Amino acid sequence: MSEALRDELFARGVEPERVVWHPNGVGPSAFDPDRFDAAERNALRDRYGIPYDATLVTFVGTFGQWHGVDVLARTIRREADGREKPASAS
Repeated sequence: MSEALRDELFARGVEPERVVWHPNGVGPSAFDPDRFDAAERNALRDRYGIPYDATLVTFVGTFGQWHGVDVLARTIRREADGREKPASAS
């Protein structure tokens, strides 16, 4: 669980000794596209029908409202519409 969920449990009266948490994180080297040469990356794009010049965005984990799913949805729409303005969090 994340720190935010830990704090929510504490606020609900769960005793701290009953809660175990670990900070969210990721090993960025596992997602580094430079681990693969251009031919390997292009073969993967070919396999899934992804154009070579397409921008790929990924997310690993759970994704809830508190993560900004609404911002992501607006950003995807703007990108799909060819707009260059980034989505704001407000």
